[in-house]
Amino acid sequence: MAVYLEQQGSPVFSKTQYREYFKEVRHKPSTNAPSDFQWALDANWISRIADDEYKITAIGKKVVSEKFPNTVKGSTRRKKTTNLEG
Repeated sequence: MAVYLEQQGSPVFSKTQYREYFKEVRHKPSTNAPSDFQWALDANWISRIADDEYKITAIGKKVVSEKFPNTVKGSTRRKKTTNLEG
């Protein structure tokens, strides 16, 4: 979504803008925005430029342009836990 917002003339976006656009596109609210943002920051896909201002990084643009290759998709999935204690 950061790429789209940048293309629309908003290279800097807030979590509120992200949530609003997500809801507009997906027709439902984003339920994981805090963890999604933190993951994207940790992966260096977006960078924080102020308290609630973010922008997409060159790495983030590359991942999007490559349509999220399988190596990236696998790293973003949460690992399932199993109950080994029976």
